[in-house]
Amino acid sequence: MVEIISHYLVRSAAAFLAFTLLAVCPVHAQLLPPPPSMPTSPFAPLQRLFGFLEQDRPGITDPYAPAIAPPVFRAETRFRFLFLLTSGSLKRTDTDQKHEFVSELGYPQNAMMIESMFRAQLSRISLRVHYDSYLRTLSGNASRLDWPELRLGLDFDIIDREGFRFGGDFDFYPLAPQFSVSNNVFGVVAFGTDRPITLGVHAAYNPVCLGTISASCEARWRTSVVKDAGLNEVEVAAGIKFPMTMMGTMGVRGGWRYTTVSLTEGPFSVDMTWNAPFFDVLYIY
Repeated sequence: MVEIISHYLVRSAAAFLAFTLLAVCPVHAQLLPPPPSMPTSPFAPLQRLFGFLEQDRPGITDPYAPAIAPPVFRAETRFRFLFLLTSGSLKRTDTDQKHEFVSELGYPQNAMMIESMFRAQLSRISLRVHYDSYLRTLSGNASRLDWPELRLGLDFDIIDREGFRFGGDFDFYPLAPQFSVSNNVFGVVAFGTDRPITLGVHAAYNPVCLGTISASCEARWRTSVVKDAGLNEVEVAAGIKFPMTMMGTMGVRGGWRYTTVSLTEGPFSVDMTWNAPFFDVLYIY
């Protein structure tokens, strides 16, 4: 009788141990060899070195989501009101004659400019269209400067992450600047230059905040690559934008722009400076 009970207890203990092992160990550990490691993206080394490029990786390269992901689309519309403080001069290098724009040629020292801008962004590339309405009527006593009203721009963001953009930009004026003057010192002078082309850098911060007011900042610098149509410009702006919705958001900013223009044709040269505080109203999608 004792032997029968002992044999029964041993078999029960062995069965309980086997059941415990089966319950604790995963199924693939019981029946199959360990699975191979999950596939990694061929972009993984680049992601480790350049983490900011991760969001641009096409979905087809992601083993967990093997489908082509559409690029990010954003848009921005801005109206900028600039209050210009102008200064400048007209020179003739072969005779050392010079006229100041404000005191001698009668140009207004204070002027106002309204600049409208539309930007469309696809992934890291943005196209911009600017339209300036002010300088077609900026003139003095028998003198006139016609600065192109239309400007086209291209941005390429080296960094585009969590609302922060940083990169390079290219701007082009389809029309050429024109200048004319008629007086007893210079006689009748009228000339145009090449169309201005500039290269520059930009940085902007517009975080996506769904339930609160947030900051909105932007800074740009550009310089001309055309010798006889020189232009250097720097601008900074800061303000707030309202909570983001499905239809985008509105914002307001204040800032400052400093621009120098140098036009050269033969012995004549025009140098102008625009020092302008401004106010922005913008819509961001």
